[in-house]
Amino acid sequence: MKVTKSFRFGRVHLSFIADIFNLFDFKYLSFAGLGDPYLTSNATDNYMNSLHFKAGVYEELSEHHIAGDDKMGDYRPEDVAYQPMEWISRFSDFTNPDERIYYYVGNIGDLQNYFPDQNIPDELPDNERYVQYVDGQWVRVASGEVKSALDDKAYIRNPVNESFLFLGPRDIFMGLKISFDL
Repeated sequence: MKVTKSFRFGRVHLSFIADIFNLFDFKYLSFAGLGDPYLTSNATDNYMNSLHFKAGVYEELSEHHIAGDDKMGDYRPEDVAYQPMEWISRFSDFTNPDERIYYYVGNIGDLQNYFPDQNIPDELPDNERYVQYVDGQWVRVASGEVKSALDDKAYIRNPVNESFLFLGPRDIFMGLKISFDL
């Protein structure tokens, strides 16, 4: 967008000029921001593995993963704290859990056996299948917390070179043009 405002003072013409590139600050993820593999190893893999693609993608690859509607280029907004999430089949056999991670439990029977007093049904919504290891014990993560993390895309592990993440940042150039009538 270009904006010009001109004024005339006798024989002097004064023009203020503003040139704005990417006015609405649309963000386009650049894979150049994923970094140099020698400096930030596995940056691309970490980013790709944190995305939640459609279930069909994982079925085709014969992999287990948390399904969602992410696409290449999705990212976690700057103002959203990172909340790692991982798919695991059974959490009760897990030997070295990380307290920061929300674990999606693939085996509902494992949830039913570990939390028998909670009457967990055989059909359970996805956002109620998360557990976390807190103070030496497993607890279920509140579905509201999970929904918030999923809606905010808090689980996406943005690359470490955040200053190079996006192409075409908003730029504003301003200038002053003075001309004289001779």
